[in-house]
Amino acid sequence: SPIRPGQYPDFVGADLVSSLAVLRDNQMNYLIVQVYSEETPKDIVISQSPEMGSKADDDSAITLVVSRGPQPTR
Repeated sequence: SPIRPGQYPDFVGADLVSSLAVLRDNQMNYLIVQVYSEETPKDIVISQSPEMGSKADDDSAITLVVSRGPQPTR
């Protein structure tokens, strides 16, 4: 979906590489948090905060929670 100026797009379900490209192209601040997930493939965005459509300004940053894939067993 097209990016609306000043609003965060929906990154949930997208891959990390394309999400970072969108964030950088739009000069948006971001934080990546990686977590293990049995359900979500590696490098796929599980959730975001703030959510899609929220206002994106120069002082704000979006946090993307990204899957590391299943936790390795020892």
